[in-house]
Amino acid sequence: MRSVRIALVFAMLAGLTVIGGEESPSYIMTVRLDGMVDDGMTVLVSRAVREVTEADALVLIIDTPGGLVDAAVTIADLIVKAPCKTVAYIDGMGAISAGALIAYACDEIVMSPSTNMGAAQPVSFGAEGMTPLGEKEMSYVRAKFAALAEMKGRNPDIAMAMVDQDIELRAYTQPDGTLEIRGTSKPQKSIGTEIVKTLSTSPEDTVKKIVEVIIGQELPGVAPKRPGEAGEPVQTDNPETATDESTVSAASTVEDGVVIEAAGKLLTLTPLEAKKYGVISHIAEDLEQLQWQLGYTNAAVIAIEPTWSEGLYRWLISPQMTLLLLVFGVGGLYIEIKTPGFGLPGFIGIAALAIFFGSRMVIGLSDWIDLALVVIGIALILVEIFVLPGFGFIGVMGIMFVLSGVVLSFTYSDFTIPQYSWEWARLETAGFVLTMTMLCSIVLVIATWKLLPQTPLYGKLVLMDQQLAAEGFTVQGRNEVQSAIGRQGVATSLLRPAGRGRFGDKTLQVVSVSEFIEEGTPIVIVQVEGNRYVVDRAKTG
Repeated sequence: MRSVRIALVFAMLAGLTVIGGEESPSYIMTVRLDGMVDDGMTVLVSRAVREVTEADALVLIIDTPGGLVDAAVTIADLIVKAPCKTVAYIDGMGAISAGALIAYACDEIVMSPSTNMGAAQPVSFGAEGMTPLGEKEMSYVRAKFAALAEMKGRNPDIAMAMVDQDIELRAYTQPDGTLEIRGTSKPQKSIGTEIVKTLSTSPEDTVKKIVEVIIGQELPGVAPKRPGEAGEPVQTDNPETATDESTVSAASTVEDGVVIEAAGKLLTLTPLEAKKYGVISHIAEDLEQLQWQLGYTNAAVIAIEPTWSEGLYRWLISPQMTLLLLVFGVGGLYIEIKTPGFGLPGFIGIAALAIFFGSRMVIGLSDWIDLALVVIGIALILVEIFVLPGFGFIGVMGIMFVLSGVVLSFTYSDFTIPQYSWEWARLETAGFVLTMTMLCSIVLVIATWKLLPQTPLYGKLVLMDQQLAAEGFTVQGRNEVQSAIGRQGVATSLLRPAGRGRFGDKTLQVVSVSEFIEEGTPIVIVQVEGNRYVVDRAKTG
């Protein structure tokens, strides 16, 4: 953050322009979005949007094959709310899938000559490979593309054709010479529907038609096509108006437009196609040419680079690190509950859970509600263990609170029923991580109490010496206690309240009953509890 501010100061000094006799800074900011679109990328874009308040434009250099749908939607929503003009510069491998959605959220799109944009059908990856999602998810993404296109003044039909392969794009030349692109949905032809259409004909024609539909070839004996249908000349009494097959085909082409993307294929645009169809404004070989084309020639350029903390957060929310943090968190707290006092296991457990929730709160996956649920759940479990006898309703509620807090920390939205497959996928990830956490925690507990005592490390962590009665270690008997009460001596150190006192030829560790006692003050033993001697000032005179 500090480096960005320093760069901003130098950029403002370097990019001063005179407007109306007053000097005003002129600069643009760039941020590179490369690799998979994921939760970590949302943090970078969020920071970029916050820092461009005074900039002339924010240029997002997009170079991605796609990624998570909900992360892309979050990034698109952030870009739409940016306080300055936003420009998508598509470079490298292009803006594919989720990358295309991010590009459509920008005010202006520019492409480098060797890249492309599109192929944004939502898919899932499983054992069978890449599988398209259902119509519900398709409808959501398709509508999101169309809404962004309409907001930024682009053709929504072109945007939807990138998502839905059933949309066919046709080009129509207007009287003024401009090109209009329209999209139409082309449902696949059903053999059953074609067969039903033939049931009203004669049995012989019905059989022939069924065979024709199935094998895709015309059989002899089928009734000829009506005049005017494809392949048949139009019969007319006026020779001047008679048309042959080529004339009919040409006329239908003009009337129906020219197919530029047939149904059954996802739309992916090259730079020339995107410019021809009005999706992008310019084609630029590099950022310098982009500046010249958009009128930012004299503007300074400030690059927003990912910070080390953003890279760390991106690593911490990975499934592997998430599992590790939860195992150390749960295992550390369990061992701390089973051992007296507060030591290293408790510190490790609390630190692991703090890192788990802290990283997710920065990314935006978790919030204070999730953390509060876990804290309340742990408190209820402790009450059940140390206060209430047995294990009942309070303990079960505590476990439910903890599980709810952890599960919600995997999702962008809290307390809502998942509607789309990517939301269910996050819950599946949460379930898998929690299951593995429980299994690993059980293994850790077994290893701690069964295997650790047999290692040299255990002797350094736990006091192994035992003071057995057989070896001469005894606690004072009743007679010794009674005889000690009333003995007088002198405080050999300041008692505040603990210290030392000498009684005859013995020096004992003592504790004053209520107040500090100065060194050299006469004292008397007033109470004995095991090896604990409680003393008070001795009355003199």
